[in-house]
Amino acid sequence: MNKEFSFEARDVQSFYTIKDIMCIFCCGRDKAYEIIHTRGFPKMTIGRKFLISPDALQKWINQNYNSNIIK
Repeated sequence: MNKEFSFEARDVQSFYTIKDIMCIFCCGRDKAYEIIHTRGFPKMTIGRKFLISPDALQKWINQNYNSNIIK
């Protein structure tokens, strides 16, 4: 049974990577990993790669705006 699967680029949601998190938060690699390992941070893990949904990240930032997440 052969099923074909196809999609167009517009069908694929883009995700942030650790390098994007470093740019967004203006921090280094170690601090970026500390941020994504924070409890409740919206991430997906595929193997050793972390993917972050832009919409979920924005929601997380809005919910934690006045919190002291990282010391």
